[in-house]
Order: sequence, then structure tokens, then C-alpha cells
Amino acid sequence: MAETKKGKIVFISYNYFPPTFSGKLVVSGRRFQDLDPNKFEVVILTRNLQGLPKEDNRGHLKIYHSSSFGEGRFGKRLNAIMFWLWSSWKLKKEENVDIVHFDEPAVTSFPFMGSWGYEYGWKRFTKLAELAQKKGARTIFEHAISDKDGYFAPEACRIPFYKKIDKIVCVSDALYEAALEIYPTKASKIVCGIEDDVFLPLEENERALIRRENGENPDALIFSFVGLVVRRKGFDLICKAFNRLAAELPDIRLWVLGPCSHAESKHIHDDEVAGYKLDFGENLDKVRFFGNTSDREKLARNLAATDVCLFPTRQEGFGLAPVEAMSCGVPPIITRIPGVTDLANVHGVTGFYIDLENEEQLFEAMKKLALDQDLRKSMGRQARERIEEKFTWKQHLKAWEDFYTTNG
Repeated sequence: MAETKKGKIVFISYNYFPPTFSGKLVVSGRRFQDLDPNKFEVVILTRNLQGLPKEDNRGHLKIYHSSSFGEGRFGKRLNAIMFWLWSSWKLKKEENVDIVHFDEPAVTSFPFMGSWGYEYGWKRFTKLAELAQKKGARTIFEHAISDKDGYFAPEACRIPFYKKIDKIVCVSDALYEAALEIYPTKASKIVCGIEDDVFLPLEENERALIRRENGENPDALIFSFVGLVVRRKGFDLICKAFNRLAAELPDIRLWVLGPCSHAESKHIHDDEVAGYKLDFGENLDKVRFFGNTSDREKLARNLAATDVCLFPTRQEGFGLAPVEAMSCGVPPIITRIPGVTDLANVHGVTGFYIDLENEEQLFEAMKKLALDQDLRKSMGRQARERIEEKFTWKQHLKAWEDFYTTNG
């Protein structure tokens, strides 16, 4: 019997997990690793960081890193230049490519050129799409980040790229509906996957152990926040609501799980984080900043050891963190905006929604869950059941395998 030809996918992303903190890149990394090795082979082209090998062969998955000139100011600029030159060269060399899959972080501003550099970066991205087409490959762009002026509002410099690619895969209803208005024949939707085999509820003895390891009373009421410590994620609202609640319930705690310094994420400003710490005032000793971690199991266990997940975000393409909390059996409090509200959470059943910018509603929802242990546990159980019913990793993986093997 003749051997079935495997589909060859080339994934191009300037950043790639690990060690970059990005929920969607985490999902992408796991997805490519878990694709059926009898049906697919995957080549990943990404930038290098010092200490990583130039090549990482994992059977059906091969990761190639461009050269690194260090992480200093000029080194990063040289890294970007090298990546654009190197990725074009590598794509030209790859044979029998069926699909070229582009990820948003692959577009990085070209150094030394200011705003024009951003435009040039998209031009280079477009060139890669043209090269893929010349090789007879289908082209896919994964859209997961809402644009500045809407869920799909591309600037002029990005439009030539969108015209070149075959499919725009959106990770939420809000992104899909926005893309559908502009590119009705290109837009598709595959919701972000939840690693329900990693983000698991914990038994009470395990929760108590993790709390003790982090210097907390096993019986403390712990709120969690997963993400970048920035205003866009609503961290300023968390500061205000937490302080108000701590005045009434002094034993509450807050675990901040994720990057909290510019060294960990370029999107974070250290002076902004310092301002938040000042805002906590005397309650700062009730807040634990864990920082970035590439250990997904450790992140999941820490999240599962908390009682309520806070996510008062102002803008989101999908919002992975609160759904991962639900998978851990932790009820979330989420802003009521498209891209988040079209996800798994059911208001009053698996968690709560609050209106955009509404600190009062955030405070009231936090207080309600803090004072009602039975409600927290009931919502947590139903949150996990909701994930198991609609948002499993197997469902996500099958959706992508089907998409790759058809015309989308």
C-alpha cells in the first residue's frame, strides 16, 4: 500500500512559545506538537534567543531559529533584520509546502525606520505571502488581536497582505464577524483551544499544599489575575476594587500570575507597575506578583489554587485566561465586551460579567463571591462542565486538522 502523503505546514512567527508570554502562541505551540504525525509535518520559522538551539527536531515538528545578536538595543534591531532576510531564504528552500500559516507577532517593525518601519514590516510579510503562492502553497493568517479601531480595522499598509492570503482564521465570534464584513470569502472561525488536560481542578489537599508553598493560609480567600500588568487588561480597576474589599475583608489575597516587568514583556512599563504597587498602599502585602513562567502546568496549578479569577479587560480578541480559569473550576469575573462575552462563561451560572470600566460592578461581584463559598464552588463545578462540553482541546485540535486538510 502506497504511503499517504503528509501535509506540510510552514508556520512563520517572529515570536514563538517558549519563552514568549502569549496565550495564543502557547495554544499554537501545543497544537502543532499535537497534530497527527501520520498526517502532518510542521516547520516553524522563528527568531532566536540566546541559549536556544538553531534547530530543534521533534519528529514531525521541526523548529528553526534565525541568528541572534543578543537582546540589547542594537542586538534586537539586528535580530529583526536577520529574521526577515532569513525567513525568506528558508521558505524558498523548503520543498513540497502545502500551507504557510502566518501568526500576528511575525510582523515586527523594521529597525531604525520609525513608523515607516512598521509599514515596511508588513511589506516584507506580503513578500513572504507572495513567495508562498509561487510555491503553490495555501496561505493562512490567524487573527487573534482586536485592532485599535475595531475588531478588524486594518491600516492601509496591511491590506496588500490580506489580499494575498487565502484565509483569515479568527479565534472568536467578534473577530470573525468583523473580518467577514470586509473579506466574506476569506474569513473563517476556529475558537482558541483550552488545554483542559493541563488546566484541571485540584483536590482540596492539593490546593492547600500550593497555598502553603506560597506562604498563604489554606483557608484564605484568593483572587487571581492572569495576564500582562497593564491598563488595557483592567489592572487599575482591580487595584481599586481590591482595596475597597480589603477594607471590609482584610484576609483576602490577590495572586498576579504573569509578566509584571518590561524585562518580561515589552508591552509592560515598569513605572506603570510601580504606580499600581503604590495604589495598593498598605494592602500590597496581600498581593503576590509571580512574574512570567513558561511552565504551563505550574501556571495551571497556581491558578487552580485560587478562588476567583478577575479579568476586567478593556479590549480583547479572545481572552484565554478566564476560560482557562473555568477549566480549573475557578469562576471568573469578566468584562462584558465582544471577544470575551462570546466565549464559554454563562452569567450567574459559571461566573459573572461586568460592564466595561465599571469598578463598582467589579467590587460587588468580588464581594458576592468572597462571601458565598457555596456559590463559588457551584459556579466552579459548572464552569468546568461547560469547558468539557464545548471547549475541549480535542475539539480544537480536530477543527484545525479538518481545516488544514480541506480548503477551509
